Amino acid sequence: MDFIKNLMNEGQMMGVGFFLLGVFLLNWCAKMERRDYQILRDPKLKWEMIDKDKKRTRDLKRQSMRGTIMTLTGLGCAIYGAVTFFMNVE
Repeated sequence: MDFIKNLMNEGQMMGVGFFLLGVFLLNWCAKMERRDYQILRDPKLKWEMIDKDKKRTRDLKRQSMRGTIMTLTGLGCAIYGAVTFFMNVE
């Protein structure tokens, strides 16, 4: 642990933590969006969503909003972590 403390100070460690959290959120969001996109590519499910149920369309919009919020949160954490890291370089 002393090696890490000599290598980085507290602000840099916090920056790395936020950056990694942001990268994790962005990767997780990308996987979910890719999975949803694959489901929508199936023609049978696509037309079922369009024709039958307004509820499914609402669910799709909610999932899109969820992806947007997760992307913005992940991007914010990653940028904040990078800025915090570089501000604490001595």
